[in-house]
Amino acid sequence: MTIQILNGLVYGSLLLVLAAGLALIYGLRRVVNFGHGAFYMLGAYAGYTAAQAGGFWAGLAASAVVLALFGAVLDRLVFRALQDRDPLVTVIVTFGLLLVIEDAVQWIWGTEGRSMDAPALLAGSVALGGDAFPVYRLAVIAMAAALTAALLAWLHRSRAGLFVRAASLDPAITAVQG
Repeated sequence: MTIQILNGLVYGSLLLVLAAGLALIYGLRRVVNFGHGAFYMLGAYAGYTAAQAGGFWAGLAASAVVLALFGAVLDRLVFRALQDRDPLVTVIVTFGLLLVIEDAVQWIWGTEGRSMDAPALLAGSVALGGDAFPVYRLAVIAMAAALTAALLAWLHRSRAGLFVRAASLDPAITAVQG
């Protein structure tokens, strides 16, 4: 029973990180981003490629950098233009992004699944309730919790977070305020 709960927490942690990005994009731009899952996939493949050259931690850093740059470019070129458009237009455009990204990933990395071993720091397993559970999966839960705590702290304790919260509640008044 303990293992099923922990597995649920692992998958829930991955969904939490994914949903946080969706919520921020929708809150700030009022854009329903159907391509968000494809961004997640692109980050995974970029991280995989970097990890093959420089190890797991380089891959982790590379995936964050690649997605941050990709997101900034898309925000400037696509999402800003879509924020005042009909919701159906935004759904169609972001669905098109999903298709383009999927095809690009298949063209670059192929259609076979990829996997890699956990880094030495996160290798092995621990005994929980009489069963073995991978340390790597516990790290996924811990990292998602840390990212969530950092995001909440940023949103509630920083000036930029105040602006983000204000813009998500009332974009027109926030724009008037500068």
